[in-house]
Formats: sequence, C-alpha cells, structure tokens
Amino acid sequence: MGVSQSAYQVLTQQQQLRLSPQQLLTVKMLELPVAELTDNVKNELLDNVALDEGLLKTAEERDEDNGADETEGGVDEREETDEFESSDTLYDYDPDDLPAVSGGGETEKQEIPVGATKSFMDDMMEQMVNYDLTDEQYTLVEYLIYSLDNRGFLSRPIPSIVDDMLINHNIYTDEEEVEKALKIVQQFDPAGIGARDTRECLLLQIDRILGDSNHQSFEKLGLLQDARDIIDRHYDLFINNNVAKLQTVTGMNSVHLSDVLDTIKKLNLHPGLALSESAADSVQLAVPDFIVETDSDGNVTFALNNGDVPSLHVNQEYVRMLDAMQKTGEKLGRHDKERMTYYQQKVDAARMFIKSIRQRQQTLETTMAAIIDLQRQFFLSQNDDDLQKLIMEDVAKKTGLDVSTISRVCNGKYALVDGTLYPMSYFFKRVRTNKKGEDVDSRKVETAMRDIIDGEDKRNPYSDNELVEQLRLRGIDIERRTVNRYRSLFGIPTALKRKSI
Repeated sequence: MGVSQSAYQVLTQQQQLRLSPQQLLTVKMLELPVAELTDNVKNELLDNVALDEGLLKTAEERDEDNGADETEGGVDEREETDEFESSDTLYDYDPDDLPAVSGGGETEKQEIPVGATKSFMDDMMEQMVNYDLTDEQYTLVEYLIYSLDNRGFLSRPIPSIVDDMLINHNIYTDEEEVEKALKIVQQFDPAGIGARDTRECLLLQIDRILGDSNHQSFEKLGLLQDARDIIDRHYDLFINNNVAKLQTVTGMNSVHLSDVLDTIKKLNLHPGLALSESAADSVQLAVPDFIVETDSDGNVTFALNNGDVPSLHVNQEYVRMLDAMQKTGEKLGRHDKERMTYYQQKVDAARMFIKSIRQRQQTLETTMAAIIDLQRQFFLSQNDDDLQKLIMEDVAKKTGLDVSTISRVCNGKYALVDGTLYPMSYFFKRVRTNKKGEDVDSRKVETAMRDIIDGEDKRNPYSDNELVEQLRLRGIDIERRTVNRYRSLFGIPTALKRKSI
C-alpha cells in the first residue's frame, strides 16, 4: 500500500537579533584602527554632500562672512545640530573608578609615528577587487579574511561562523554559502591562504602550481602529481615520516620518493606569515590609537589619537532646504519630492556617521580607561612581571560593555606608552593553574618552550615528557598533558614531526 504525500504550511515563531543601521555602522567604525578611520572619513566626505568638515559656524559668524550688519535671533546653532569635534583631551585616573574628563584644554600636539605599509589584512582586502562579488559574498569574504590566524589558516569551524554571522552581525547565511566564500578566499595570494589545516594548505598550493602547468617541466609536473597523491591519500604516513610504508603503498623507488618529499618540503606551511613578514620588513612603526603617559607621581593619563580625522558637522544648507520642503508638504511636485527624499537620505546618513564616530570615541576611551585601571602597575613600570591576570571578560565587566565590543576595540590597535609601542592584546594576560595551585603565564611558557625546541637536536628532538623536565629546569612546573596543550596552541609540531628526515 502506497504512502500518501501532501504539502502543508507550518507557522513557527523564531527570535532573531537584528542590528539597526546605526548599530551596524558603529560596529564597523569601532573595528577600524585610526589610519583606516581617517581614510574612511575622507571617503565619506567625498560621497555625502550633507557631511562637512570643520567646526560649525554660528548664525552671527555666517552673516559676518556675508557682510551682514544684523542677524535674526543670533542662535548658536552648535547647540541644535549634530556635530563631532576631534579632541586631544587627556583623561586622569582614579584607581578605584573610571576616569572623567579632566578639563577642556588642548594638549600639546605630538609627533605620531606612522606605518609605512599595508597590513596582512589590507593586502587580502585589496585582492577582493579582482572578484565579482555580490554584497552577501563581499560581507562573508571580508569576515573570513578577518577570521584568519597569523598562519593564514581558518581555524574556526564553518557552523560556528554561520552562527556568529546571525547572532553578532544580523546576517543569515548557511554553511554552503560560507564554503563558497571560503573557496574565493582560497584563490587569493599567496597560495594556501584560507586552508583549514596543513593538509588542505599543501593541496591548495600543489593545485595552484598544477593549474599553471604551462610553466612547469614534464618532470616537475610528475613530482607534483605524486606529491598531491601522497598528501591526498597517504597524509598520515607523510606526517608520521613513515618513508618505508610510503614506498610500499605508492610503489615509488627510494630516489623518486625522496625527490617527491623534497618537493613537498619546499611548500609553505604558514602562507599567512609570508604576508605578515613582508609587511614587517617595511613597517617602521604602527600607528598608535592611544597615547599613554605616566609621571613620577604615579599618574597615568592617555589621549585618543584621532589622526587626521577632522571635526564634522551636517551641512546646514541641506538641513534648511529639507525643513523648507517639509513645511511645504503636499504642495510639492514629484520632482521636488524626489529632491526632498534625496536630501533626507543624505542628512540622515551624515547624522548617523557623526554619531558612530562619537560613539567609537566614547567606547575606545571607556575601554582604555578600564584597561589602564586594571593594569595600572604595568603601565607605571612597563615590567612584564607586573602584568596582572586579565581577560576581555574582566574589561567587559568593568565597563558594562559586551565582550565582543572589547574584542573589536583591541583588535589591530596599538598604544604608545611613554614612547614604547604595544599592541592592545599585550595588556591581556591569560594564565593556567598547575597541580600545585600556582599560576602559570602562557606567554612565559611559549617563550621558554620555543627557546628549548630551537636548541634541541633535530635528529633526536625532545618528547613532551622531556619538555616537561626542560621547563622545570627553567622554573616552569606543568604536566605533560599541559605541555601537549600548549604545544598545539603555539603551533609547535610533535617530536616525530620535528625530526629531520
């Protein structure tokens, strides 16, 4: 007996977090370091005729410019309009509370060091112009680029990205669309960018070279095809350096297999570092977003570096024309109504932009205030031993802001502390507790572990148990499983993989 089928509709309720255009713009502004913010403001000034730079003039000042003897009312329109004024005001700290504005005087202008080249992310973003992307694809590709780690890998699972796009960015997508966007990123240079693991990274590079086979010799192509076969089908044997088993399963003679393995070893395991290092070679100094100063009395002050961001205000001519048209109302013709809609859009966009810049400034100041308060002793001494255990959740709790907001404030930004430049991430210190109940600084563990491994005999590298003993000799007491966890976190291979072939 057949089973009957029928179609029917189901009505369900679902809660979704939707950000307003103002919130989305504020989030975007918050993520920008000062150098990119300056470019963004300049572009907005060019695109929006209702946005003007400079301080807004009062009615009296405008009439004086026009040669008028009298004004009507003489109202100071600065009190009635949207305006953003760039400020160099310093903020003082009370160790028990967040700071308040310490007066309205301007501080002496400082020479701010300027970066000399693009960042890794800048380079990736510029490559996007080579692809015909929809708005949704552009957003996804941009998000994926900023999700890459310093190796150029995408370490986050695709389902997690889908959830984050919906919850934090109010964008609904699915795993298939994210996969398509990732395929686009994986076409960027250098080859291997956007891989989710080392195996995929190697395959992407080999496929890129094979795709340009016109420039490869027949012998080279043969080596690459065999290399791809090993990575694709026998990756476990390859990473475990099981040469004898590889020779058996592939049927290659020892000389050819050695040449194939040499071909693989010439590939780049960390393609992101190629971009990062090329940028580092030509960068003199990054642009600090904060200027922090201390004195012998134990005071800590800071200023937000607004770079070349000018004071901004809404063009009052557009505001007046819009007011006049709105008062006319129904008497407007079709053409005038279209003009009124255009003016309204531009004025609203200008007000929204100014508000987002103001909110960015307030959020950055509040966050930096909390960080200085929580790491006050470090700022005074600039001694790493004075860094207190601190995670972003601590700053979020003190400021009342969301953890994601703190992350955006700190990501890619710098602070100049008494002439020394620090990435904002430097002020955070995550520690683990060993079996004795002692706090272990992960930064010290990484430094010591890398130093030990750099000096080991590559023909007989240290096992994790031996690393435990070596670390204890340096005063770091952690268990083998913790060493294994740290080694994975720092991207350090196992002893077998570190062993020279």
